[in-house]
Amino acid sequence: MTSTNLIPALLGEEDLRLLRPEKLQFKMVAEPDSWLRTCYDLLRSHFGPEVLEPMERYAEWLEMNRLGVHPFPFVLMAAYLEGGGRALVAGVMSANVMRIERSGQPEVEPAAPSLLFAIGNQLTAPLVRSAGIKGVGTRLWRRAIAEAKAIARGLNGRLAYSFLESEDDSAGFWDRLGYRWPKDVSYWQPPLEFDGNGDFVNPEVREIAMLKPLEVQDRRGIERGLLHDVIATVYLNWALARYRGVLSAEAMNRAESYVMGWLLGRVDSLMPRAPRIPLVRIVQPGRHDAG
Repeated sequence: MTSTNLIPALLGEEDLRLLRPEKLQFKMVAEPDSWLRTCYDLLRSHFGPEVLEPMERYAEWLEMNRLGVHPFPFVLMAAYLEGGGRALVAGVMSANVMRIERSGQPEVEPAAPSLLFAIGNQLTAPLVRSAGIKGVGTRLWRRAIAEAKAIARGLNGRLAYSFLESEDDSAGFWDRLGYRWPKDVSYWQPPLEFDGNGDFVNPEVREIAMLKPLEVQDRRGIERGLLHDVIATVYLNWALARYRGVLSAEAMNRAESYVMGWLLGRVDSLMPRAPRIPLVRIVQPGRHDAG
């Protein structure tokens, strides 16, 4: 039986006895169907609207993927276990593959465009963790990275970095996967929704910026200007892209001024002034920023 004829469902306590952890399977969600709704329900059980895109936006992105017109292709990957004729969703990752928009001319022009695997949200179902089933998050991440590399090849680019915004209690997991904190960098996830006046619905959220070097030579640090451009790319794509052509020119200017002017300026002003910023391990949980 394959994922095409399994009904996706959230895991309940009564399902734990049906699970065979060694049979973990994966599905790249491609349509706004019951898989999308189930995956989104799992994400929504943990993440609030201030850090989780609306489901309608996921549906729009999947349609753009299908048409081959998404400027930053969407990855929605589900990990699931079969039980009672259903696909019991054990974990979900949402992410995008973005071209890093450079604000200045790089010293050496790359042979291929530098791409960023930006992880929006990843969650393992709490019941899976409480049942002692291990490795779901790591295997889910590996599958998603493989998908991102395939997308990068299709774009004739190189997957230079993976970027994410971590909550304090997730930083240890990402650290074990090789993600590092740009030392002394303060970071805020930008607002994800704006009203018709260009004002945010929910404000920015302080989180930990974490970066994993992939197809780059320097794995211990990053040029300050490049880190600025990575964050600017994320802000442009996640906070503002969908509102171009939707908001009035005045409202769009208001939203963009807040995100790319005030908020990005705040991050930049607190960023170390050195030309290169070390990428360091997070040893202790808690606040990781410049204050």
